[in-house]
Amino acid sequence: MIEPYLEVAGFLHVSLMLKAVNWIPHLLACCSVHQWMSQSLQDQWSLTIGATF
Repeated sequence: MIEPYLEVAGFLHVSLMLKAVNWIPHLLACCSVHQWMSQSLQDQWSLTIGATF
């Protein structure tokens, strides 16, 4: 009686794992872009402050 539920749960688990694997590069790209943008913004900010004072 429980076997169909186990099959569905296993299928959902596998599909979620595949989705996670597909999303990992997107998440890494978003994180690296965010990090790069914040770093470049900090550089610009320090340059602006350095030029002002």
